[in-house]
Amino acid sequence: MLACGRGTPAGARLCASGIAQQDEGAARQQLDAIGREIESVAQRLSATGQARDDAERELQQVETELAETHQRLDTLQAERRQLNDETTQLRQHRDRRE
Repeated sequence: MLACGRGTPAGARLCASGIAQQDEGAARQQLDAIGREIESVAQRLSATGQARDDAERELQQVETELAETHQRLDTLQAERRQLNDETTQLRQHRDRRE
């Protein structure tokens, strides 16, 4: 402190005040840096949330299309069974006529 305040109580207070201001400035810089990082993380979270929402909508659409495809497949299989039954009946009828 002798170099900073020249050995006087007023000089010591002046020196301590300067150090405190430097510490306060460094603390503000750190807080500003932390604030910027928080904003950056918040933006990434928002983008991630939007991407997740988009993916969920696409998944729902695919699931709906898949359910419709399964319904159509069930309908076609039922029609095929009916046609096979009709074909069998027609063959039996033909065989009886021969």
